[in-house]
Amino acid sequence: MRSDDNEAASAQKLLIGCSHMPKPADISGKVIRLFWTCAARILSLTIPRRKDLWVFGSWHGNRYADNSRALYEYALSEPRIEAVWVSKQPQIVDELGRAGYPAELTRSLRGLWTCARAGVYLYDCGTSDINAALSWHALRINLWHGVPLKRIGSDIVVASHPARTLYSSTAARWARYFSSPANLDRPDFVIATSETMLSRYESAFDLSSGQVKALGQPRTDPIRAMGLTTDAERQLLDSLRDSHSAGRQTLLYAPTFREAEKLDLAAIVESMAKVCNAVGWRLFVKLHAGDVVHVPKESTDFHLIPASLDLNRILPEIDALVTDYSSIFIDYLLLDRPIVFFAPDIGHYESAERGFYDDYRESAPGPIAETLDELTFQIQTLARGDSAGHWSAQRARQRDWYHSFADRSCERVVDFVWQAATNEIPLRRRIATFPHR
Repeated sequence: MRSDDNEAASAQKLLIGCSHMPKPADISGKVIRLFWTCAARILSLTIPRRKDLWVFGSWHGNRYADNSRALYEYALSEPRIEAVWVSKQPQIVDELGRAGYPAELTRSLRGLWTCARAGVYLYDCGTSDINAALSWHALRINLWHGVPLKRIGSDIVVASHPARTLYSSTAARWARYFSSPANLDRPDFVIATSETMLSRYESAFDLSSGQVKALGQPRTDPIRAMGLTTDAERQLLDSLRDSHSAGRQTLLYAPTFREAEKLDLAAIVESMAKVCNAVGWRLFVKLHAGDVVHVPKESTDFHLIPASLDLNRILPEIDALVTDYSSIFIDYLLLDRPIVFFAPDIGHYESAERGFYDDYRESAPGPIAETLDELTFQIQTLARGDSAGHWSAQRARQRDWYHSFADRSCERVVDFVWQAATNEIPLRRRIATFPHR
């Protein structure tokens, strides 16, 4: 198998050390960070912003992926825009540079100058994807990194959840500001996939009406028209295509991250690999960066996809998907292929972790398995082709619910942001702009 290839292994090792939430720093580190942030934001007032200079980043500066990547690659062909990718990882900047793509390290002199002059920041987690300290007075566009099936932000059911406390009491917000100022940087606009999603983003991020725009998700455009293919992606695509050439179907297991109660991922993957081998399918596993340590990195029974890899670049080569509460299935709906939901902890997740916006059991566009035996049965059913058309109508309904657009989302987003940057930016002072609640 190819999961031990040098490029994939180095990318995986990089992401293993990157938690989905920043690690707490000691007191002195927080004081230094706060001082640097305030000083940089005051200094940035003296530097004029360029409305045609747009900076892009993803996942706290540690990945080249997601909506930011798709929009960046599209923006490179726009004569109106100078697009620059900003990253904390030298490997990412080097690979983009070799491909002729403009990219800078976050803390390099060129990177700092670029961020200070950029008129537009586009990111999929927060301003820390690029450079939070220098984002003041830029137009900030949050492309986000998934469609809200599970609750996010202030809508999370558990009041003490870290992602919800950002939107809790005023005292808590000030405390978070002094410990990590970037956590409270608010976007000017958030991009959604459909009109039905507007109220969810407004509620989750406590935004005003008009700040969420239904323009489509940029990362779903490359499902049909891929841009740059990285070395790690090229290796994985070769492996997927080799499977198809050998007459083997491909199954992807992609569970979401769990902050609290963990799954026994090793046992799940072992069980899935056994049934896939029995039916002649090949299993590919993509875990969250915080979970990759829980399964073997080398096995002849399945292929472990590096946590850093952008899944949307390989989805067209996937014949069927197994997931749980991850929004990857919402992207996969655009391909109209079988989906199985494995949700052994649905009760806990619904009531004691994040919760759902919709009734999970009623809205899932595929069978739900809650035990390994049920999952085995569903994979065997897929392999026989017994349910090939059974869920098509439900997938179509859910596709139309989540997606107003099937393509050209990058074009719509770029046009909107250009108009906003040209006509609509009053340069605001936002040392700590808190939600209204």
